[in-house]
Amino acid sequence: MMKNRVCILLITALMLSVFAALPIPVHAPIAHTDIYKSDTTDQWWAGANSGHKDASNYIVPPSGAVWSPAVFCWEHSSWNTLLNPAAYKNRLLSLPPYQSEPAADWIWKRYQVTLAESYTGDIVFFKKQINIPADATGITADLLIMTADNAYYFYVNPLTDWSGIPNGKAGFVNPYGPTNFYYIANGNNASGGGTGSVNFETLGNLYPKDATISTAVGEWSSIESWNIAGLLTTGQNWLQIVAINEHAPPETPAQNPAGLIYKVIISYQTPIYYDLTVQTDPSGLTPAPTPASASYAEGTSVTETAYDVSGYVFRYWDLDGVTQTMYVKTVTVTMNSDHTVTAHYWPELGFETFMTDSSFCLIDGFDTVWTPQSMKKDTFKLASTNPGQFMHNIVIENTWPDTIDTLTVDYDIDPDFILKGADPIQVHTGYGKTGTRIDATVTYGQTGTITITNIAEDAKLYVTLHLEYGPARDYFSKAEMDNWKTDHEPNIFTAGYTATSDSFTATGTSTITLPDPLIILAVEEQ
Repeated sequence: MMKNRVCILLITALMLSVFAALPIPVHAPIAHTDIYKSDTTDQWWAGANSGHKDASNYIVPPSGAVWSPAVFCWEHSSWNTLLNPAAYKNRLLSLPPYQSEPAADWIWKRYQVTLAESYTGDIVFFKKQINIPADATGITADLLIMTADNAYYFYVNPLTDWSGIPNGKAGFVNPYGPTNFYYIANGNNASGGGTGSVNFETLGNLYPKDATISTAVGEWSSIESWNIAGLLTTGQNWLQIVAINEHAPPETPAQNPAGLIYKVIISYQTPIYYDLTVQTDPSGLTPAPTPASASYAEGTSVTETAYDVSGYVFRYWDLDGVTQTMYVKTVTVTMNSDHTVTAHYWPELGFETFMTDSSFCLIDGFDTVWTPQSMKKDTFKLASTNPGQFMHNIVIENTWPDTIDTLTVDYDIDPDFILKGADPIQVHTGYGKTGTRIDATVTYGQTGTITITNIAEDAKLYVTLHLEYGPARDYFSKAEMDNWKTDHEPNIFTAGYTATSDSFTATGTSTITLPDPLIILAVEEQ
C-alpha cells in the first residue's frame, strides 16, 4: 500500500507540474487581406499637361490642382490577351484561381483618348487612398501594376508629393526617367515631339518626348510585381501613379489607346477584441466609473476607477459577478474574453440632527435672563432661558438593503449646555419620544457614545438628548457679562456615526449651530 501511495503522489505531482507549465491559451490574431484596385474611386489630375515641375525637374501638380474621378476606359483587344506573366495576369483580372477577388479595371481620365492626345501622347497623375487599421501588425503588400500604352512610375507615401526618386518605374528607354522623358512644347518639332504632334500641342505644356518611352509590346504588356509593405504605415496611405501614353504612328484614338490597370494585395493581422461593460449598482450613478465601456485587444490590462457619488457610499467592484476587494475603488481586468464589471454602492444612511424645545418644536436660537447676585448688582447669575429646556434630536434611517449590525453615535455637547435628568438620552421608533423605546448602550458626559444594534432595513430611529443651558460658573461680573454680550461664540453640537453591516462600514457627521444667545441683564430697562 505504501508503494502505491508513493506512486500516486508522484503521478499527481507530475500532472500538476505539467499543467502548471501549460501556457494560458491566447487566441491567434485575426488575419485580413484587403484588395485595392484601379477603378472609379481613383482620382486623376485635370491639368497633367499644364507645365508644372519642381527644381529637380519632377512634374508636380500645383497645390490647387483639381482632382476628378477616373473613368473606365476603352479597352484595346490586345491588352488582356497579351498581358504577362500568366500568374500575374490571372490575379490582376481575377481569373482562376483568383475568382473570389475583385478584378482590376482599366481606367484613364476619359473613355478614349482624343485625336490630339493620340498625336502628342499624355501624362496623367492618379492617386488612391489606402487605409490600414491602427492595430495592424505583420503587414505584407504586393503591387501588381502595368500601363498601356505605355510607361509609369509610382510613389507610396512620398515625403514630397510626386517628387524625388520614385518607388518603382517601368517602360522608359534608357537613360530616360521621370525628370527627362518629357519636353516643353514651343511650337516646333525640335522640342522633341512626334511626327505631326506640333499641330496639336499647347505652347508651354509638357508632353512625352519622342523615343523616351518604349512602344515595344513586350514592355507595355509586362506586369510588374512590387513589394511595397515597407512603404506602408498603419492609418492613411497614398498610392500615387504617373501614367504615360506615348505617341506612336499611325496616331488615331483606336491605334494609340491609353489605360492604367493595377491591383494592391495587402495582408495583415489584428488582435481579437473583447467588450468590457462597465456599470454601477444602482444603475446610472454619476460620476460614472472610468474608462467607460469599450472594446480592447486581447491581453490588454484595463484598470477601472469608481468615484465618490453624492448620496451614496462605495462598497466594492464585482467582475463577472465575483466580488472583488471591499472598499477598493479600482479593479484591473485582463481582457481575455468579454467581461462585465459593476461598481456597487449603497445609499448613505439617513442621518439628521436638529434642536427643538421640550414640545419638540424646532428652534434656531434662544434668550437668557441674568439677575444680580446682590444689591450691588456687580455680579450676575443665570435666571432663566427661553426656551427653558432643549432637545438635541438625532434621526437615523437605515437606507441600506441590509440590517445594520452596529451603529455608534459619538456626540459632543457645547460646553454651555449639560445633560438634564436621570435618563437624558433615549432612543425611540417615533418622533418626540413616541413609539417603542429601543435599547441602547450609552456613555454620558459632554462627549459620549450611543450604541444601537440590529437596526432593520428601512427602520427609522429617533435619538433624543435632553439638555439644559448651564454655563460652567454660577456667577459672572458685570464686565464679563458685557464682554459676553459682544464676544460670546455660537453654541455648536456635533454628532457622528459609525455603522457596520457584515464587513461594510460607513461614517457620517452632522452639526447644529445655535447663534449667540440674546443676553438680558435684570438691571437693564426692558
